[in-house]
Amino acid sequence: MDQTEVKKKLIENMHWTALSISIIFIVSSIVLGGEAKTQKMQQQIAKSLKGLQSAMDNNEPKQEPIYDYTTKIKTTWASVPAAKKGPDQEYLYEKSKITYKAAVPPTHQWINSPKEMRINVDREKISVSWDIPDAPVGQDGKAKEMTEIAGYHLAKSWVSDDGKKMEEIISLEDISYEDTKVEAKIDYFYKARAYTNNIEAKGGKLVTHEDKKIVVSEYTSPVKGTILPLYRIKLNGVSGETAFIELSKWEKGDWRSVTFYVKKGEKIEKQVYIKELKKSIHFNPGWTLVGITTKLPKVLKVTKKEFEIDEKTKQLVMGPDGKPVVKLVEQEVTYHVAAIRYTDEKGKVEVKEQESGKKPQ
Repeated sequence: MDQTEVKKKLIENMHWTALSISIIFIVSSIVLGGEAKTQKMQQQIAKSLKGLQSAMDNNEPKQEPIYDYTTKIKTTWASVPAAKKGPDQEYLYEKSKITYKAAVPPTHQWINSPKEMRINVDREKISVSWDIPDAPVGQDGKAKEMTEIAGYHLAKSWVSDDGKKMEEIISLEDISYEDTKVEAKIDYFYKARAYTNNIEAKGGKLVTHEDKKIVVSEYTSPVKGTILPLYRIKLNGVSGETAFIELSKWEKGDWRSVTFYVKKGEKIEKQVYIKELKKSIHFNPGWTLVGITTKLPKVLKVTKKEFEIDEKTKQLVMGPDGKPVVKLVEQEVTYHVAAIRYTDEKGKVEVKEQESGKKPQ
């Protein structure tokens, strides 16, 4: 065994070696009893121990003290009994503003127009609705892949009292709209189209709407709605400067009517008690009677039977049966009826004629 192996064995069994040396030191001290020899032996033992300690320091790494996590774990568990949730995906990555169907590329998606436009007219509002678009069908008879519909544009158009054409585009996400910005006796037209944020979609048109590029479908065919009036008037007759009228008002889901006389220049209004409602109703449409006549000219087209006359002979044309030939001739006949003129709530002059007047035969 060489010197290196000896040292290694000594290092591995250092505690036994130290104990053995201590015992030898004690025994030697007792046996020898000499002070000088004992001191010399102590120096040699101390030197050997120092050498062994140095060898151990060079052979084994220095051990750091182990941290006691017990206190930290107890503190954390007491304050937060549940594990904290990590950050959401939206926190780490910005959420996409536009989504496409994964199965089909945006360039192969289509847009189509809404269908089944419906309209419902009430006394104070007009409701419009439609169905979502169907997928267009290709030449092969198969439905094409629809793009994601982002919303709809509802175009509303009408002619104002001063004759100006008006139009409004309303952006919607739903397939229905309730229009309360309407007035009586005005025709309103509505049509709808779909739009998508997929600017590569086919079947539509790329436009810029509210500073944003979108693809829109064709508009549907327009539907018309006219607000039903709250009042209606009927002329029953006239006499001099007085008119006998019937004024009706829509009240509690039905027409309530009253008949009375009105003189030229007076307001067309009446306060009357309605038995069915058990209360008085004020009939006041805001109209004023401004004119009365018994000779309002009317033109009526009538058809008459006439015998056909030969222009050369001036004789009746006879048919195969030996009877005169009869032909139908359309003529315009002028006649007169009673009528009144009144201004409505907007100051517009309206004419109401007597419906029961006699017409030429």
